[in-house]
Amino acid sequence: MSLSRRLKYHRTKAGMTQESVANALGIRATNYAKYESGERSPKDDRLVELAKILNTSYNALLIGEVSIAIDLLNRHLRSAVLGDIDGFCAFVSDFENLGNVYYTIMDLLVSWDKSIQEKYSNFHSEFLESPSLTSLIELDKHFKCSRGHLNAHHVEMNVNTSDTLDGNHSFDDNELDDATIYKMAFCIAAEGYIDMRTHGCFCVDSILSDVRKHLQNENTSDMEVLQQFAVLVLTPFLSHLLDTLEFIAVNNSNMNDFALFFLHNTLTPYEDDNEWSDLG
Repeated sequence: MSLSRRLKYHRTKAGMTQESVANALGIRATNYAKYESGERSPKDDRLVELAKILNTSYNALLIGEVSIAIDLLNRHLRSAVLGDIDGFCAFVSDFENLGNVYYTIMDLLVSWDKSIQEKYSNFHSEFLESPSLTSLIELDKHFKCSRGHLNAHHVEMNVNTSDTLDGNHSFDDNELDDATIYKMAFCIAAEGYIDMRTHGCFCVDSILSDVRKHLQNENTSDMEVLQQFAVLVLTPFLSHLLDTLEFIAVNNSNMNDFALFFLHNTLTPYEDDNEWSDLG
């Protein structure tokens, strides 16, 4: 997304008119309009002023909040794969500091969790009510297997993005394929699992303990255990988010379309012939 489009996006999000932003800057509305049309670009000091007026960050205007999120999540993904404990400990707070990106994703996960609970109560009780490392591994297997059995043409969805962002969207049984529902469920469970292990303060020890039990090897080093957690949970979780964020960036869109791109994201067939039972 270009700077001019980011300015318009953040101005609209702040509920301001071009005239009100121009007044706050002390310039004519016609001059500010040139920023949003791309005819002129604001200098750095003017961009700092605009960030304050629009209640966002300088970097969000300069390079975009989606680009910032992609960079941060990729950095944490690499960090976990390398077994960097200190980097992993900063993950939750860094994720929350993404602001609008974080809250948009969290609002959607809460909305989807409610929809799954209403549609598939038994499935929700088994996998989402109190997510465990075992249930996360199982959900990821379900996703990969169901993805492998998708037809080339996906079911068309009628999703009102604004409704989804407001948490009002409840999907019908025929709207989504199983792979998409499993992907949604995995992301809900992964966020819930990490949150359950934090108790308000991110504690990596609890997660490492769970992974050691899964590996049935108490002597594995912290670095190796974290690398296993990255493979089992963090990599698929962040990859789902990153795929959507990168799709937003490629299409010059913004976080208003996160739900739409997440749900419409084309899934690459997965080579696995095992059959899984239906959600119901």
